[in-house]
Amino acid sequence: TNGALELTINALSKQLKELREMLKSAPYARSSTKIDLQFLNSFEKGKTTIRSLSAIIGLCQRSGTSKLDPRAELMWFLALDCLVKAKSDSAKSPAESSAMINVVDMLLQRLFEGMTGYVALPTIVMKVLSEYGQACLSEFREMIMSMLKACSIEEHKHQTAALIL
Repeated sequence: TNGALELTINALSKQLKELREMLKSAPYARSSTKIDLQFLNSFEKGKTTIRSLSAIIGLCQRSGTSKLDPRAELMWFLALDCLVKAKSDSAKSPAESSAMINVVDMLLQRLFEGMTGYVALPTIVMKVLSEYGQACLSEFREMIMSMLKACSIEEHKHQTAALIL
C-alpha cells in the first residue's frame, strides 16, 4: 500500500504543478472568487487532481483502522505535506496564485475531512504547529476550526447515544 500511496502522491504533486500553470494563465487566476468543486470538475486537470486525492484518502483510510497506528498517520501526513508544499509554492507569487491557493485550500479541507476518525485531532494540530508553524497559521485556522466543529458534533453524538443506551 505504501508503494501505491507514494505513486499516487507523486502523481498528485505533478497534477498540482500542471494545474497551477494552467490557472496562472487563465483569466480567473487573479480573481478573488472562491473556486469550488464544481468548477474544478469542469476541466480534465481538475478532475484528475480530485480523483488522485480521493484515491489517496481511500488508501490511507484502508491502511489504518486505528487512531493509534503510527504507519497510518505517516501516510496521512505524507499527503498533507504534498498539499502544503503546493500551497506554499503557489503563495510565492501572490499576484498569480489566488485561484490555485483556493484550489489547494479546498483539497486540504477534503483531506482533513478524510483524516477525521483516522488520525486524532491533537495529533493533526501538533503536526500543523510543529511542521508548518513558521508559515502563517491563519492558513490552517478555518480548516482546524471545521475539524474541531466536526469533532464536537461527533462527541455530542456519542454522548447522546450513551444516554440512550
